[in-house]
Amino acid sequence: RLAEGRMIARAVVEVRERATEAVGSDAGEIRAVRIDSTWRFAELRSAWDSLLQSSENASPFLTWEWLHPWWTHLSGSSALRLLKVDAGNRPIAIAPLRLTTGVARLPCLDMLGTGAAGSDYLDVITRSGFEAEALDAIERFVVAQRIALRLTHLASSAAAAGVVSRLERQGWTQVTTPGG
Repeated sequence: RLAEGRMIARAVVEVRERATEAVGSDAGEIRAVRIDSTWRFAELRSAWDSLLQSSENASPFLTWEWLHPWWTHLSGSSALRLLKVDAGNRPIAIAPLRLTTGVARLPCLDMLGTGAAGSDYLDVITRSGFEAEALDAIERFVVAQRIALRLTHLASSAAAAGVVSRLERQGWTQVTTPGG
């Protein structure tokens, strides 16, 4: 496992255009769509299950059956910020994120399943063979949100570590805190 808690934030705030529901891509047919409603989350079940079966980073804590009830019952005041990435009509990634508060009560993105009745081995879900495209799209989404990304309870082989590396190359700073 990685350290108990990781937070990555922009070292210098840049002016960026407001994020839209669909985050475009230079890769042609790669499309990322933000999902911020419980009913749209519910609609993802079969695509989620199919994607997880084709992923190297599958775990019980990444299943729709675990995270949807977690969201429904334990989300508190956080806001849903799932990201679904497709190549054509085929899902290649899901980033199960939420908008919540972090250090000093500042807004941040973190993984569904974090906190009360927390989960282990949280991660982004990527289709085998499409990891680079998926992580690129997730990186663009995180950057467009203009807030910190907090990652806890990751496995040492987490695909989300690839997002962290990409963000660091863009000048984001990683801060590791004891106890998350």
